[in-house]
Amino acid sequence: MQNARQNRIGKGAKLHKTLGKIQTLYKKNRLNEALQQCEWATTQGADSPEFLHTYGLILKRVGKPHEALVKIFAAHELQPESAKILNSLGSVFLDMNDLETAIVMFKRATEQDEKYFEAWMNLGDTLKIAGRLHAAELAFTAAHYLDLKHSEPLLQLALVYIAAYQFERSAEILDQLLQVHPNARAFIKIKRLEVAMQLEDMDYVNSHLEPLDKLKLNEVDRTNLQAVKARNHIIQDELDEAIEILEELAAKPGKNQPDHLSHLGGCYGLAGRLDEGIAALEKLMRISPEHKTGGHNLALLCFKAGKIEEGYDHYDTRMRHPDFDCQKYRFQADKWAGEPLDGKSIVIWKEQGIGDEVRFASLIPELHQQGAQVTLECSEKLVPLWEKSFPWANVRAPIVIPGNEETEKEPFDFQTPIGSLGSYLRRSIKDFDQCQKPWIARDFAAEEKIREQIAVQPDELLIGLCWRSSNQIASRDRDFLTCEELAPLKELPGTRWLNVQYITTEDEIDRIRETGLELHSYPDLDQMNDLVGACTLIGACDLVISVGVSVGDLVGGLGTPMLHIAPELSEIYLGTERIPWFPNSRSYRIKPFEAHKGIERIVDDWPSILEWLDGKNPRPNHSTHADTSGKLNPPLDLKYH
Repeated sequence: MQNARQNRIGKGAKLHKTLGKIQTLYKKNRLNEALQQCEWATTQGADSPEFLHTYGLILKRVGKPHEALVKIFAAHELQPESAKILNSLGSVFLDMNDLETAIVMFKRATEQDEKYFEAWMNLGDTLKIAGRLHAAELAFTAAHYLDLKHSEPLLQLALVYIAAYQFERSAEILDQLLQVHPNARAFIKIKRLEVAMQLEDMDYVNSHLEPLDKLKLNEVDRTNLQAVKARNHIIQDELDEAIEILEELAAKPGKNQPDHLSHLGGCYGLAGRLDEGIAALEKLMRISPEHKTGGHNLALLCFKAGKIEEGYDHYDTRMRHPDFDCQKYRFQADKWAGEPLDGKSIVIWKEQGIGDEVRFASLIPELHQQGAQVTLECSEKLVPLWEKSFPWANVRAPIVIPGNEETEKEPFDFQTPIGSLGSYLRRSIKDFDQCQKPWIARDFAAEEKIREQIAVQPDELLIGLCWRSSNQIASRDRDFLTCEELAPLKELPGTRWLNVQYITTEDEIDRIRETGLELHSYPDLDQMNDLVGACTLIGACDLVISVGVSVGDLVGGLGTPMLHIAPELSEIYLGTERIPWFPNSRSYRIKPFEAHKGIERIVDDWPSILEWLDGKNPRPNHSTHADTSGKLNPPLDLKYH
């Protein structure tokens, strides 16, 4: 009996020593040796929660998640309230890509120990991977307040804001992080530079890019910095330099290669090297068919090259784009794919920006002509305009109902995002030439009142001016005009000028007038949101000169003649020398930073423009046409100067 007892004591001591050795080997990452010791300990009857937990962690580390799960779950059954074991279970489920179960385990770990920093970080990471960004934000915030000196929670918060396209908030967090940790690793500084580039804060970029470029960086950081440099070259229209960088990055296999190919294809497109751009993006789609931006970029390049059918074949991939402005409704109805619509109901829902909504709306009357019962969900500010223009349609702002209640209450035969209509109605230039016509209802009486207020004479032309976007950032401003660059227009005889620009300031109007160009304006009219009023001003004009913004889409929709100043390689041309969407327009294609040359060419071409304009926009006798649209109310009591 005594010998047996001594043997048990000796065996227990040896087992205890082995368990300590396993812990040491695990911490030193000598996993194969640790695994051998675990196997021996199992034969000796080791079955404590601590042993099973460690055994599972070793199996997880050597790439055996299913076996790890068995061991750690056994430990959990013995010690169900252990936050550490719950956290390890979450990590194993994460390795197995079971995100929801991993989230449950990490949450339970934080419930058992509210101060468990690692579990909060793991919870945030997993929520971020699952796309639940707001919940990830809360988890990382909790981790931050548990350890204010730790940099990782703030960094992860910044990355969450980047993923949510909240770049200004991300910049604030990264600035806070760099203030607390001025010697932070280069990755954080480069991430802040990337955010500055997204915000097009060129002062920050110009002051920080060169110092970072001089640092000794690891391969990952150097690659990320090179990508920032490429984008900076693009904004500066230094496309050869950008392409050189992107070609080198895109040639390297790895997880970031698809993104580099996407950027390279887009850069080729900007440089007019369309075939090379298409080839790069086709390679991307072979490597990564579900890439978030590659298919959309490929569609745009195909449109630029005049390959309209191929463009539409890839165009639906725009829905994957992370910053795509689109509420992705889940109507139960099938997506319309060109089927006959006579007697069928179809709901068309909004996507992209106002200009795109307006342009694609040109196709909606054809659905009505096919006999469809049309429901049009559009941006709220477009509702009054479309109610007048499409009186046969059910026009409404978007309705968002949780779950599938919407489909149960509103059965439709078909549904489609508005941008997909062209896939079936505009697959060739011939389709545009045969079918494209003005689609926005006009109120000639209201337009005539504007002309009377300005006192336009019979031998004068009233010309609308739109010279920039309301979204003023470096990459867009290079295609727009300054107030001073409009000055040559004052040389055109027999003209009156009207501001049809969104969101102008009194200072801008004064600057234009100081050049000698007398610009009339309606400052009390909110042209950005009152689109009925904006269309009344545009319709009152004999001609509009516009850069490539949504004002141009309204002009095209009304059929008012337009001189359109836009980038020479815009996809809006569809591979032609004109804009097929707007038959009543004349194109002035410009290089970056050379929009002023478009104005100079207009002045030089004025005699031929007058010849082109003759008869294009005859003004009817408004007394006999006041009810033609029967729809638009003239602007009353607008202050004009």
